[in-house]
Amino acid sequence: SLGTALLGCGCRRRKAGIVLVREAAGLLREAGVLDPSRFTAHFGLARALAILRQDALRDDRDTDESRSFEVERVEALRAARRLRPDHAGVLYRLGMALKERKADEAEARSAFERYLELAAAANEGGAAGKSASGPSSEKRERGRVWKTASVRHWLAVIKGENTDTAPAEYVAGLFDTYADRFDDHLVNALGYQTPSLIAKEIRSVLGINGAEEAGGKRAHKQDAHAGAIRSCADLGCGTGLMGPLLKELGIGRLVGVDLSEGMLRKAHGRGYDRLLQGDLLDAFAPPEDDFDIVVAADVFVYVGDLRHVLEASARGLARSPHGLCVFSTEAPPRLGGANESVGAVPERGYRLADTGRYLHTAAYVRETAEAVGLRLLSRRTVVLRYNGGKPVHGHIHVFRVAAPGCPKGYLSDR
Repeated sequence: SLGTALLGCGCRRRKAGIVLVREAAGLLREAGVLDPSRFTAHFGLARALAILRQDALRDDRDTDESRSFEVERVEALRAARRLRPDHAGVLYRLGMALKERKADEAEARSAFERYLELAAAANEGGAAGKSASGPSSEKRERGRVWKTASVRHWLAVIKGENTDTAPAEYVAGLFDTYADRFDDHLVNALGYQTPSLIAKEIRSVLGINGAEEAGGKRAHKQDAHAGAIRSCADLGCGTGLMGPLLKELGIGRLVGVDLSEGMLRKAHGRGYDRLLQGDLLDAFAPPEDDFDIVVAADVFVYVGDLRHVLEASARGLARSPHGLCVFSTEAPPRLGGANESVGAVPERGYRLADTGRYLHTAAYVRETAEAVGLRLLSRRTVVLRYNGGKPVHGHIHVFRVAAPGCPKGYLSDR
C-alpha cells in the first residue's frame, strides 16, 4: 500500500517525483516477492518501471539502465497477467511493451487480440465483457476508455498488414500525450529539421532570397509574375514549428489543421491566422478552400494512401498562380539508417513499418500526385531527423498544379 501511495505521489510531481517513484518501485518489488499473488504489487511495479525507463533514456537512446527497467517491467506485467488474464490495463501495456520485440510478437498479438475481444464485449454490454478478476474489477472495466484505435494500429503492424492510414484516434492520442515535450524532444534530442528543409525548398522554387535589407527588414524577392503569396495551409501543423518559417516567406494568411488539441494549444502565437482541430481534409472545407501553398511536414508518415489528401490539395491550389504543394515523406530503408531493419517497400507503393509510421517510395508519391493533377518540380533526398542515433532518411517533394496540356516530368531530382 505504501508503494502504491508513493507511486501516485511520484506520478503527480513529474520530474521531481522520480525519487518517490524509485522508492515505490523498491517497495512494490519487495511486496511481489513476499506475496506473489498480490496483483497490485506486480501491476504497480510495471507502472513505476515505465516511468523510470523513460527517465533513464538519453537523447531517445536506450541505456543499460533503461533496458534493465524494461526487461523487469515486462516480467512484472507477465506476472500480473497470470493473476488477472483479462485485465485490460495489463493486456494493453504488455502488448505495447512487446510489440517491437520480434521474439515476443506472438505474445504481443495475443494480448492485443484479447484486449479487442474484451472491448467489443464491453461495448455490446454482453457477459463476455466481464473481467475474470472479480466484481469490483468489472465495474472499473465498464468505465474504461478503450484504446482500440491504438491497439488495432499496432496489431496491423505486427501482422504485417498494409493499412491505408493510421486511425485518427490513435494519432490524436499519441500527440496529445506528447505535446508538452514535443518541441524540445524533437528538435533537441532527435535533430528534427523538416520544417526548415521545406521552407528552403519553397524559397528556392519561388526565388525568395530571404536576405536582410538595411534596417533589419527581410526582403521577399520572388516570382514577379506570380504576385504575393495570399494564403497557405499547414496540414498537420502540430505545435506550429512551421508557422514562423512560413510567415517569413511573406505569406498573408496562414491556416493550420491538426487532430491533436494539445498540439494546437502550443501552436497559438506562432503566426497562424486560423487553427482547426480535425482531419487533414478539413483544411479544404468551404469557405477556406483556396490556397497558394499547401505544406505538410512529417505528417504523411501517418497516412499510407496519399491520393485523397493530394487530390484535395490540388483542388485547393487550382486557382492560385503559385499552386505549390510541398511535403515530406519517409524513404524506404537503407543501410545505416534508422529504418534499415524494415522489410522492403513495394517499388511503386508504401508500407506500414514496425515503427507504426508509413514509408513511401518516390515513384509512388510522384505517380499518385500526377494522377490528381500535380506536376513534380523537385525532389530532394534528406535526413529528416535522427532516431536512436541513426538518420531517418526521407524526401522533400515540391509539386505544382499542372497547367492544361503541361507535360509530365520534373525539373530537378536531387
